[in-house]
Amino acid sequence: MKAPSFDGDPRNWPMFIQMFKVFVHDAVSSDAERIAHLYDALTPAIRKDIGGALLNPGLYQHALNELQRRYGNPQIVSQACTSSLLKLRSFRDNDFNALRAFSADLHSVVATLRLGGYGMELYSHATLSQLVSKLPRL
Repeated sequence: MKAPSFDGDPRNWPMFIQMFKVFVHDAVSSDAERIAHLYDALTPAIRKDIGGALLNPGLYQHALNELQRRYGNPQIVSQACTSSLLKLRSFRDNDFNALRAFSADLHSVVATLRLGGYGMELYSHATLSQLVSKLPRL
């Protein structure tokens, strides 16, 4: 299986880092190979942001730590997920395609929050109120 890629969206960080750990970090024996895979997994913009940390195998752990700080910080992931929830579009009664899209987006965000250990955000009164307001009125 191919190593995962990361696009810089904090919502995708928990899945990326878990897959990267399984398919690269734990499976490859040298930091030189690991950093090459990490380099390939990142977008050009992210590579530029963390600069020279990707150019030296001795900085592999530093590069991972920097990525974790920028994209895997629980507060950053939680904020990105909450923002995504608040951007969900409301839909009309009997619009099953819109309901399906709403449901898929909601499940994706919930899975990310749970996977990353940020599940408590799901119980936020403000977040739940915003979501309920997007549902059709009975």
